[in-house]
Amino acid sequence: VEITECSPEEPTPPPSEEPGEDCCSPSKALQLALQVTGDGCDSSANGQDSDKFECIDYAGGSISGDVYVRVSDEVDACVSTDAYFAGTIAVGSIITISGYSSKTFVHILSDATDCNSVVQFVEFHTSCSQPLRIGDAFGAVEITECSPEEPTPPPSEEPGEDCCSPSKALQLALQVTGDGCDSSANGQDSDKFECIDYAGGSISGDVYVRVSDEVDACVSTDAYFAGTIAVGSIITISGYSSKTFVHILSDATDCNSVVQFVEFHTSCSQPLRIGDAFGAVEITECS
Repeated sequence: VEITECSPEEPTPPPSEEPGEDCCSPSKALQLALQVTGDGCDSSANGQDSDKFECIDYAGGSISGDVYVRVSDEVDACVSTDAYFAGTIAVGSIITISGYSSKTFVHILSDATDCNSVVQFVEFHTSCSQPLRIGDAFGAVEITECSPEEPTPPPSEEPGEDCCSPSKALQLALQVTGDGCDSSANGQDSDKFECIDYAGGSISGDVYVRVSDEVDACVSTDAYFAGTIAVGSIITISGYSSKTFVHILSDATDCNSVVQFVEFHTSCSQPLRIGDAFGAVEITECS
């Protein structure tokens, strides 16, 4: 036996530490998509200075189940101000915020009715004086997407991006605009889309929104989204079937308090485009 060659085993290269996309270049992002991962503060991974970012676990670390999330410019969870997002969501959900100032505060609560039930508090900088990148984790909050601020384009009558081409979108971002059914503007057939106002038209304030495959608001099924949010907020849904039903309620505890009902097709047998409006629900993004 003669050894004719040998080559040392090369070590496995370390995982890449390349930072994610910069949410501050070329300008501050207009919107941030945040996933509520449920991780504890010890999972934080970001480039912000220790005096600019803070995370406090009040319940031992990781979080699971449904939680009430409030994202705002207010450090105190018990002070009522307009929030960038406020609603009950399942851990793992993605929310979208916009209009944020230099400091953003996230309160994750176990009970939507008790402002003292905070299980995690997060503060991070959103002024771009500190790094802000896709993949940055601040406790249970991770940035999954950001869209740069761009000049408002002139109005266009061209249809928006097709959410069915080249294939059906896996996710839809829906803004709850508060508009009445008479503001609907979409290309779906009249027998495929329906909108009913039960309270006179436009909607304001905080509402409970349930998006599911169930036509009856009082039938309990797994929902694509269910939570109390401020009108104007953007929610994200996935896993939807051919028909999607939206119930907007004035009272989260009363399934009969529907102020607007919407049905639209999400099977791609009907047009589905960014900018399509179905009553108080407008598609703002699809992926």
